[in-house]
Amino acid sequence: MRMHDQNSPNLGSGTFVPRVRSSPVAVFDRPLRIALVCPRFEPSFYGDDYYVPLASSRARATMAPGVLPLLAALVPGRHEIVLFDENTDALDFQELRTFDVIGITGMIVQRIRLREILAELHDFDGILAVGGPYASIDEDFFSHRCDVIFVGEADESWPRFVEDVVAGRPLPRRLEQSAKTDMTKLPPPRYDLVDHTKYLSASVQFSRGCPFLCEFCDIITIYGRKPRAKDPAAVIAELDVLRKRGVGTVFLVDDNLIGNKKLAKGLLVELVAWQKANNYPLKLATEVSINLADEPELLELMYEAGMSSIFIGIESPSEAALAETKKVQNIRGDSLADKLTRIREAGLLVTGGMIVGFDSDGPEIFALQEEFVREVALARVGIATLTVLPTTPLFDRMKKEGRLRLDNPNCNFQPLQMTPEELSAGCAALNQRLFEPEAYFDRYFSTIANFPGLRQKRKELAARRGKPPAAMRALAYVGAMRQLWRLTKAAKSAGELGNVMPRYAKIFRGRTRYAGGSETSFPIFVNACAQHWHLYYLYKSFRSQKHTITNTYAYGSDTPVPQIVEREPAKLSA
Repeated sequence: MRMHDQNSPNLGSGTFVPRVRSSPVAVFDRPLRIALVCPRFEPSFYGDDYYVPLASSRARATMAPGVLPLLAALVPGRHEIVLFDENTDALDFQELRTFDVIGITGMIVQRIRLREILAELHDFDGILAVGGPYASIDEDFFSHRCDVIFVGEADESWPRFVEDVVAGRPLPRRLEQSAKTDMTKLPPPRYDLVDHTKYLSASVQFSRGCPFLCEFCDIITIYGRKPRAKDPAAVIAELDVLRKRGVGTVFLVDDNLIGNKKLAKGLLVELVAWQKANNYPLKLATEVSINLADEPELLELMYEAGMSSIFIGIESPSEAALAETKKVQNIRGDSLADKLTRIREAGLLVTGGMIVGFDSDGPEIFALQEEFVREVALARVGIATLTVLPTTPLFDRMKKEGRLRLDNPNCNFQPLQMTPEELSAGCAALNQRLFEPEAYFDRYFSTIANFPGLRQKRKELAARRGKPPAAMRALAYVGAMRQLWRLTKAAKSAGELGNVMPRYAKIFRGRTRYAGGSETSFPIFVNACAQHWHLYYLYKSFRSQKHTITNTYAYGSDTPVPQIVEREPAKLSA
């Protein structure tokens, strides 16, 4: 990527604080002290920010980041490594300044806090390195804010960098591997450095890359279109370590677990055997493309492996929008609704990701999305405005068409058939309607009622884990009362006690209207309310302007861009 000066409109957002070092790079005759930092995430649909404190009195974040223990494992054992996850513990900058090297990694959803951390450490006397997905797509932003930037995968460049630091060799400002990582050669992550009691779940990665060509996605520009994977035995070994550390839920954080179906099948076969041999100790979840619906063998294997839920990028019920963004896998074959039915009847719960703001989307898209979500009974669905990310084909096209608006991170382009303000407001109103308690739980209970195969298979999976003793079942009710008390306090603090709590009670009493609704026990319903509270309060806080960033993947620039002349809405062809 071409490097720009510090006034480039392609830089990230925030006040520019240049990197200043007061001492030259030293030659170390001792082991290095290395700090690896994961910045705080902005509140989002995926972060469960308002659910975590209701779900556990100990956990502070939803998922342990897998990148930090992997980076630690790539460093030779003689060096001291300390992991800092700001999502569980506040950063002590005075302590950070005692390290020789600080490595910071982050995704686009961490961009604001990452910028603030770099500004705080601008005069750090050691070596300041940055990498990760955000740095890989917007390296211009970091060019004067750190000593070294890692672009793309760093599994080979990172350990070489550490050795160069020890030897006192000159350090290039930019490091990028010449080839994609061979996943079979990755070491086991240093899970011993992670306190998993601070998280609701752990993360494990099997593969990287995705074979599809979605125009808006940066996955293929960072990790490529040819999926690469670890040996299944290596993944099983990681899961076994996590099981022994008391972890009960693991998210397989692959970009698309079935990007290579043959590799996915190999892993799933091993997972089934391991889960059965250990009495299904882990609940699993992952991300897949919707063409999973056309793979009955993979569907059965995922269920048999104890996969409790999957995330699917559905994006839009509009075929015109899907075709425009080259999401061809969502158009092939029968309807999205039929595909989702097969997946659920196979025993898998679905969380959906949706987008509004494609060129073919007019103001009617909000009602169309709402109707689709209701018809397919998709309770958990994240709907956001389209975001134009650097390095993607969409970014190149928008730049060529003069439609980038990088001064507005919540809607960083000029839509064709709406103003940016109309698009953002329409999306906000849509999320408000979708996550009113009655609307949400209608979809929640309709999922149970409309898919008897799902209901039956969930029972069978629970039976495989064994019926808990009577004492444990009693404790579940005690835990539910504690969770309800925490939820009540949260609602009271938010000024929602007299609004949302009576509605939850009414919904619980009326659950028998749905087939299978009576099977939803009090503890299960209380937890469902806590999960809903996160979504309800998140979008409520967005509407009340408590958060500057209301788009999960918001991306903008440091400097204003020229004002774009409004165009007349484009007319859709018949």
